[in-house]
Amino acid sequence: MSSSTFRKRRNNLQASMPVDQPQQFEEETQQLSQNINSRQHFYDYSQRIQTIDKFLKDLQKLKQMSFYKN
Repeated sequence: MSSSTFRKRRNNLQASMPVDQPQQFEEETQQLSQNINSRQHFYDYSQRIQTIDKFLKDLQKLKQMSFYKN
């Protein structure tokens, strides 16, 4: 859902809600934590990819060594 669509939907919900809105706060807080989690997952995956890349490069170097025979 795009952010503008989300804002329109949220504004419509706010207009129909009573003044006391603890539910809206909980929903926004939950969405923030989901965004943080997705950024953390991306960081974790990028770290794993870097580790795998390093491993493969090291393996290639080892294969080029004279003691390594197919």
